[in-house]
Amino acid sequence: MSQLYNLLQHLSAEQKNSVRGIKLKGKEKTVFDFFYDCANQNADEIDAAGAAKACTVTETHLYKISSLLIRKCMASLYKNNTNDALHFLKSKNLYILLHHELKAIEKETAPEQLENFYLKSFHLLIDVPFKHYNQKEINKYAQKYLSVKKNKTAGDELYVKFHLLFAHLNISAAVKNPKKAAGISLVDLQKHEKKMGESNHYLARYYLYRCFCSWFTFYDNNDKQVLSYLKKAIALKKHIAYFFEVDIAVFLQLLYADALFTCGNKKEAFEMYSQTLRDGVSKNMYGYFYHYEQYALLAILQKNYPEALHILKTIFDPEIKNRNDIYATRGALAYAKYYLATDDYKNALAQINIARTINEKIFYLPFDIQIRVLENIYFVLTNDAEFAFQLTQRNIKFLNSQQDKTMLADYVLLFKLIQSVINKNSKSKKLTEKQEKDFNRIVKQYRNLYADVIDKIF
Repeated sequence: MSQLYNLLQHLSAEQKNSVRGIKLKGKEKTVFDFFYDCANQNADEIDAAGAAKACTVTETHLYKISSLLIRKCMASLYKNNTNDALHFLKSKNLYILLHHELKAIEKETAPEQLENFYLKSFHLLIDVPFKHYNQKEINKYAQKYLSVKKNKTAGDELYVKFHLLFAHLNISAAVKNPKKAAGISLVDLQKHEKKMGESNHYLARYYLYRCFCSWFTFYDNNDKQVLSYLKKAIALKKHIAYFFEVDIAVFLQLLYADALFTCGNKKEAFEMYSQTLRDGVSKNMYGYFYHYEQYALLAILQKNYPEALHILKTIFDPEIKNRNDIYATRGALAYAKYYLATDDYKNALAQINIARTINEKIFYLPFDIQIRVLENIYFVLTNDAEFAFQLTQRNIKFLNSQQDKTMLADYVLLFKLIQSVINKNSKSKKLTEKQEKDFNRIVKQYRNLYADVIDKIF
C-alpha cells in the first residue's frame, strides 16, 4: 500500500476533515479520493499495479502524484511548522515518510538554518525502535551537522561521538551476542571517562555517562553503577539545559525514578515519580507515556489503586479513545494490569482485547508478547485451565518461531512455568525446587513491567 494510504490511515477524524478540504483536480483528485476511501474503509493491502489501474495512471505517475499529495497534506496540517510535522510522523511510526519529509525539508531550508535542521534530524533518527534504526542515515545527518556547525569545537565532535555510541549500545543490546555487536568494552568506556576527566565538554560527558548507564543495564547488570552514573549525569544538568527542548532536570529525575524501580526500590521510586509528576509535565517530555505507565504500575504495587486509576484515566483514556497507536496500546495494557491486580477480570479482558486490536494494526513485538502473557494469566485466574494450557503451547510455539530466540528465552520459561502452575492446580503436581527458583527470578525480573500480576497465579 502506498505511503499516502499510510499517512491517511493514521490521521485523526479532525485531520482527515482538514485534508479532505484541500482543493484538487484531475488525476490528483482521483488518486487522493481513491486512497482516502481505502483508508476510511481500512481496505486490505492493494499493490501499486492495482492502485494505478484503479486510478487509470501508470505506476510511475501514481508514485509522483502520491508524493505530491503527501506534501500537500503535510502543508495543510502543519503549515510552516516543520518541527511538529516531523514529530507527528515519528509518533505514528511513519518512518519512510519521515525520511522523505526530511529530504524535502532539507532542500527548502536556508543555509543559515541548516545547522539547526541537521541537529534536529540527527535527534529524530537516532531515537527510534530497533527495526527502524538506520545507522547510515544517522551518521549522514551527524556529519552534515558537524560540517555546518558554527564555531565547532572538539567538544562538539565528542558529543556526536558519544551520542552515537549511546544509541549503538542500546540497539546492540537487542541482538544476539550483544557484547560482540557492541564492539566496545567496559575498559574502553573507562578510558574515555579518564581522558574526559572534568573537562567542560559537558554534552559529551553527559552522553558518555548515559553510555555507562546502558552498559550496566544491558551488558553487565549492576544497579548501583546505573544509579551512580545517572547521578553524574544529573550533576551536569545546568550546563546542558540549553541544548534540550524539554526540561532536562525533570527528564533526569524521571530516569532516576525509573532506575530506582528497576533496582527494586519501589517505595523510593514511587515517591520520586509522585514528586516529579505531581504538577504534570509537558507532553513533549521524552518518554512521557512510558514514565506515566511506570508511575501507574508503582501505584499498583503500592496498592494505591485510586492513584493508579487516576493516572490511567487522565493520561491514557484520550489515547485509547482515539486509538492512538502505541500510546493507546500502552494504556490498554496498563489498564489490563490494573484490573487483573484488582480482580476485575471482565474489564481486564476488555482492555487486553483493545490492546490486541490496536497492536494488530501497528504490530510491535514487545506489546504482542505482553498481550499474550496477560491473556494467559487471565485464563488461569478465571480457572479455564484447559484453554490456558493451550495458550501456553501456542505462545511457546510463537516465541520459538521468532528470530531472536535467545532474547525471548525467559518468556518461553515463563509460559512453561504457567504450564506447571496449571498442572499444580488441576493435577496436584507440586512445583520443583528449580521451578520455584525460576519463578522468583522471573517475577523479580518482570515486576517493573507487570507489577504483581504474575505473582497472582502462583
